[in-house]
Amino acid sequence: THVSSVPSMPMPADLLDGGLWRRETWERRATAERLELWPHASKAMGIDCPKLELATFYYPTLGISIRGVRATENIRSAELVCRVPKLSLLSAFTIQNSSLSPLINEVGLRSAMAVFLIRESARRESFWMPYVKALLEAHPTDGIPQMWDPVTSQERLNSLSNYSRSLAASSRASTEAEWRRLAAVGFRRHAAALSEGGVCGAGVCTHEQLMRETFSLERFRNLVSVLGA
Repeated sequence: THVSSVPSMPMPADLLDGGLWRRETWERRATAERLELWPHASKAMGIDCPKLELATFYYPTLGISIRGVRATENIRSAELVCRVPKLSLLSAFTIQNSSLSPLINEVGLRSAMAVFLIRESARRESFWMPYVKALLEAHPTDGIPQMWDPVTSQERLNSLSNYSRSLAASSRASTEAEWRRLAAVGFRRHAAALSEGGVCGAGVCTHEQLMRETFSLERFRNLVSVLGA
């Protein structure tokens, strides 16, 4: 499978007039359809990568296919491959200039970025909605060893090298530790910021809503693992 960076079909009517940034217009679509709409979203975000497309690649050592990017034409030496406006580039700058910037010092950049993206995807609308809904949530996690349960996936973990197995275990443990820090203190301290954009309707989310629903351990772990993949 592959998805060209150039839109191959007209923009659906419900994504016009700001619909591209609304949560509801993405959540009514299946994963495959969301991925097909990414070229429209990337164009609206000012991203231009004319010789690249999303594709899946088979990794024999893992026995699965993992999504990546491939060239559709020859690329010359020193050729500009991709143009991404600074405001469309997910980076430390993005988090530092948001209301969740204190999280960087509390749980580290990658975890703060995961929390930021979960919040953005839970808002009624967000500039980052297409990025989360079309790319991150559509990214398979089965090929990420950190996501393999140490009890039910022991055989798969044993097939890895000692280093890879150790890395998967430490990554899983550190991600869970960071989520526990958020659950113990961060969700209460930053409840207002985490509730921005109608995450829990009109008011501020309760600690229980943040911990059990919007920012659950499973969702947090998924986002952290995909960001690190």
